[in-house]
Amino acid sequence: MEQGGRCDVTPLGSRWMNRLCCSFLAILLLAASGCQRYDRPDLRQELLVMLEEDQRIRQEHLVVMTTATPPHEVFVPREELGEANQELFEQMKALDEAHTARMKEIVDQYGWPGYSLVGEDGSDAAWVLIQHSDDLSFQKRCLELLTKAADQDEADWRHVAYLTDRVLVAQGKAQIYGTQFRPEQGRMVPFPIQDEEEVDVRRKSLGLSPLEEYSWQMNQHLESTAPEE
Repeated sequence: MEQGGRCDVTPLGSRWMNRLCCSFLAILLLAASGCQRYDRPDLRQELLVMLEEDQRIRQEHLVVMTTATPPHEVFVPREELGEANQELFEQMKALDEAHTARMKEIVDQYGWPGYSLVGEDGSDAAWVLIQHSDDLSFQKRCLELLTKAADQDEADWRHVAYLTDRVLVAQGKAQIYGTQFRPEQGRMVPFPIQDEEEVDVRRKSLGLSPLEEYSWQMNQHLESTAPEE
C-alpha cells in the first residue's frame, strides 16, 4: 500500500469531495517518528491533533456517503444527504478553513514544516492538511516549498506527487501521477492523466506503487467501509 492512508478522491467540478479524504491515505502514508529528534515537538503535537480532527470527521462523512441507495453506488449526492448530514459537511468545511488559516501561520513562520522541525509524522500531517485546503493559491505556494523540502530530504517525494496532482486537477488539468480519483458508475477511477502509458514510470520514480494496484486498494477500502446489504 501507499504511504499514508487518506482517501484522495475529488470529483470533477465538486470541491466538496476534496473534503472526503478519509482514513485510506492515513493508513497508507503516515510514518512513525520513532526516536527521531526534531526542533519543535510542541508544533509536531499540534499538527498531529489537527490531523486527528481531520481524519475523524472524514471517517464520519465517509460512512454517511457510503450508505447509498442503490447500495452499489459509491457516494450519495450531497443534495440527498438530509439536514443532519448536511450539517456534518458544514462542520467539515469549517474545520478545513480553520486548519488552513493555522497552516498559513505556520508556513509564514517556518516555511515547510520539515522532518527536522516536526518529525516525519508531523510533516506528513502538515501535508494532509494542505491537501484538504480549498485555497488553491496556498496549495501552489506549499507545493513549491514542499518540493524544495523533499529535495533536501526534509519531506516525502510521494507527498509532492499527491499535491502536484491535486493542484492540477483543481485547475481542470490532467494529472501527472494518477493520485486523484473520482466516483464513476459505482467505482473510483482516476482523473485524466497526462501520457498515461508512462504513469507507472513516473509513480515508481517517486516511490508510489503501480496505478492498477493503488486503484484496487482504494476501491477495496471503500467497499470495506460500505454497510452490508
